[in-house]
Amino acid sequence: MSADAEPSIPHTTPQETFMNASAPTTYSVPEISCGHCKSTIEAAVEGVDEVRSVDVDIDAKTVTVRGGHGDAIIAAIEDVGYDVVR
Repeated sequence: MSADAEPSIPHTTPQETFMNASAPTTYSVPEISCGHCKSTIEAAVEGVDEVRSVDVDIDAKTVTVRGGHGDAIIAAIEDVGYDVVR
């Protein structure tokens, strides 16, 4: 690259900017007790549109999600048989 050339700046859409900036949301799910619970909830939440990441903490009994929409995430967790404390 020559000294006069401007660096290439990647194009980011408004949606990507929003998703990258979104803070994680943590849901309390008291029934989480084992690895099976964890994998079931992870699979359900990963299927929700716009979810970028999901972390299930068995000890804390929480599900932390980046992206997605709260109502859809709660519905996904409840659809696989777990109650979300609101």
